[in-house]
Formats: sequence, C-alpha cells, structure tokens
Amino acid sequence: RGMSCAEHHRSGSGKHRVRARPSGTWVVRRRARGAAAPARAARALAAMAEDGNTALDKVLGRLSSKQFVFVGGKGGVGKTTASSSLAVAFARRAGKRVLLVSTDPAHNVSDSLEQPLSGTAQAVAGVDNLWALEIDPATSVDKLFGEAEAIAEAAQGDLMQRMKEMLFEMRDWVSHLPGIDEAIALVHILENESLAKYDHIVLDTAPTGHTLKLLQLPGVLELGIKRLEGWRVKLSQYINMAAMFFRNPTSEPVAPATEQLAAKLRGLKASVEKLRSLITDEERTSFVCVGIAEALSVHETKRLTSALKVAHVGTSIMLVNKLFTKSFLDKSQDSEPPRGDNEPPASKAQKRTADGTPGSAAARVSTEADLETKALALCRSRAKIQHRYLSQLKQEHGISHLIVMAEELMYEPKGTARLQEFASSWYTDDDT
Repeated sequence: RGMSCAEHHRSGSGKHRVRARPSGTWVVRRRARGAAAPARAARALAAMAEDGNTALDKVLGRLSSKQFVFVGGKGGVGKTTASSSLAVAFARRAGKRVLLVSTDPAHNVSDSLEQPLSGTAQAVAGVDNLWALEIDPATSVDKLFGEAEAIAEAAQGDLMQRMKEMLFEMRDWVSHLPGIDEAIALVHILENESLAKYDHIVLDTAPTGHTLKLLQLPGVLELGIKRLEGWRVKLSQYINMAAMFFRNPTSEPVAPATEQLAAKLRGLKASVEKLRSLITDEERTSFVCVGIAEALSVHETKRLTSALKVAHVGTSIMLVNKLFTKSFLDKSQDSEPPRGDNEPPASKAQKRTADGTPGSAAARVSTEADLETKALALCRSRAKIQHRYLSQLKQEHGISHLIVMAEELMYEPKGTARLQEFASSWYTDDDT
C-alpha cells in the first residue's frame, strides 16, 4: 500500500506486529542444566525464535547457540550499527548476557552507543546484561615490544644501534600485518575476560580483508619468528667477534632482548592458533555478512562468503542495509512529468518558473515542486538499482543464507533505543 516496511511494522498491522517471546523460553533454559542441556536449550530457543513473527526473531534464533558472532563486510555498509543493534537485541529481547567488542582500529562502537568505552568491559547504560569494550591494538603492540626495546635502549655502541634498528623494523612489520588488530584484540579477550559469564560475544570487525587475514596469521607469525631468529644469530656472530677483538662488554643485552621478543611472538602465535580453532568451530561461532545493494558491495560479499567457506567459518545470515523502500518501485512511471530527450529536470524547472516573477510565491512553489520531483526521481532510480543487486544477492546466497533487509533510515541509529528500533525494523521476503 505504498508503506515502507518500517512504517508497516510500526503501524502494528499484518505480520509486522511485535509479539512477546513465548513465556516458556527462560523456563526451558533454566531447567536444561545436564550434560546435554546447553545444546537442548539452544535448540529449543532457536525453534521458538525461528517461529517468531519478525525477521529479528529469526536472526536471534539462528544465532542462539553461537557464543561468538562476528559482524563484517565492506567498509561503510553499516557493520557497527548492525553489530551494536544485534548486541542490544540479544540483551533486551532475548535476555542474554552479551559482550560487544570492537576490533576495528577506527572504533565507532562508543559513538553508536553514545557512551565512552575503554579496553575493559563496561556496562552499557540503560541495557541490562550488555557490556562493551574497544581495544586499541597499538597499545598491545607496544606491550609486546616494549620490554625488548627497553633492554636495547640500555645498550650502547654501533652493534647495539643495529639491534635497536632490528627491533624497530620487526615492530613495524608486525604492526602492519593484515589481521593483527583483530588477533591481538581477540587474544586480549580470551586471556583477560571471563568468557563463561557471557552467552554471546558480538564482534564489530575491521573491513573484510583484515578479518580474513586473521586466519592466516599463525603461518605469517612463524615467518616472523624465523626472521627474528636469523637476525639474532647474525648479530650474535658480529657481537662475538667484537668482544674477541675489542673486549666490548655491551654485547650482553642482545640475547635477552631478542630471545624475550621471540618468546612473546611464539606465545602470540600459539594464541592465534587457538583463536583460529575457535573461529572455525561452527558450533560456537558464526559470521554475519553485512552489505548494501550496490555493485562493489555485492562483489565484496561474494568474495567474503567464498573465503569464509574455504576457511571453514560458519555463516548463515546476510544483512542487506540502506535499502530505499519498495514503495518507490510501486510508483507509476506515468507520474513523472513529461520531459524531452536528454533534457535535465533543471531545464523544466526554469521553464515552469519563467511565468512567475523571480522570488515570487508562484516561482517558489514551482521550484519546490520541481525539487520534490527530482527527489522522487532520484529515490526511484536508486530503488531500481538496489532491487537489481538485491535480486542478485538473493539468487546467489538465498539458499545458504537468511537474507535480512534494512531500509535507509530517516534518523541516525545512535543510542540503545534507536539501535533497538533499527533491529526491530529488519525484514525478510516472508514479511513483505
């Protein structure tokens, strides 16, 4: 009837009415405490949510048994909004204990929640059972190299200068590894947070490429350890020669500095390997793909889902964001005013306003009408483009994924109330 999905949802009509979750949800979960109880409870929750009335119920149902939920996609498609909304929905609608984590170096979760965050989990104001944190990977890299660099700083001489340069070069190499931000952030969580207290950990990730590179980090770090070992052996040879000829006593700090760093890199490699095992455990982890209905995002999403499949990372939900309402597609083409071939709307405006004195009421009304016509034509054109790419996404991923859609908003989804509203407006083909 020309209403957007969000409007239809808010009106309370049809399938878009928000219904309370079944009252037995928490009873089932509390009673299921035996050896196989968590799995049975998760399946029960999933079945209830899948039978729910909204797209959000279906999303929460599919993810109910997943402890780790990665939200990722191409930059600028709304990953932070999606991950924040999902975390709020888990906590408010499903009553789960949730930790929202930003592993993107360009943190936006604090802006999305309208609350300052740090590297330690903080309760989110106004939402029970929701905590959030933003980890600065640069700080973790500083900690990784800091002690070794302090030892090197205490040394003197040309050889010690070479050692300092080597450590700084190694630091630069590690800090620029694709995926190292996510790796250090997730290792920090695994080592410093009590994961057992959370039902879900929702991760707002960096753009696609960095997230996928995380899976290759153990092998890359192994190369770094070998490179460091090669440098250490070579420096040790020079130092031994210098000590023989010049009795240089400043060679002692070299071994502890490089060996300490190598030990830390080996520890990081072991942690990343555990992390990779966790990410590829489809029983515990799922990846939510976020995109928009445009060519670049569609191609990126296809590469992402293919890479996730090769890496054995589970993914079954795809959120297509920032859609123009379908009502624009329902408008008749005859509603457009006639226009000559290749004649821009602006020229028509000039002709229509020519009858009125510039600045007169008639001229202003005519100009406003033309702006509305141009705005409608723009929205209709964008809706057509999006419909074409949305159809492509459904054709390519409709079997393997639940395709969830979200319309372009007339407000900024900031703050927990708006984030909840945004999540509640999601819809699927079954809702239209």
